[in-house]
Amino acid sequence: MVTVRDNPERSRYELVRDGDVIGHASYRLDGPRLVVPHVEVDRAEEGQGLGSQLCAGLLEDALKRGLSVVPACPFLARYMERD
Repeated sequence: MVTVRDNPERSRYELVRDGDVIGHASYRLDGPRLVVPHVEVDRAEEGQGLGSQLCAGLLEDALKRGLSVVPACPFLARYMERD
C-alpha cells in the first residue's frame, strides 16, 4: 500500500510504501499558497503512476487545508492540467 504524508519539518510531501519513502514533493508555504518546485519518485519506481498518486495526495491535502497550489514543477503542472 502506498500513502502520501506531509512532512512539515522537511517541507515536503512524502510517498511512502511499507515504511520507505519512495518519492517526495518539496514545497514552500507562501501565505495561503503552497508553492511546489519539485516532484520526484525514485528511479526504480518510475513508470508505475506513483508520481500521479503523490500529486493527487498533495492536492487533496492542500484542498482540505484551504491552500491554493502553485505548480512550479512541470510534472505537477501537467498533472493539474489533466485533472
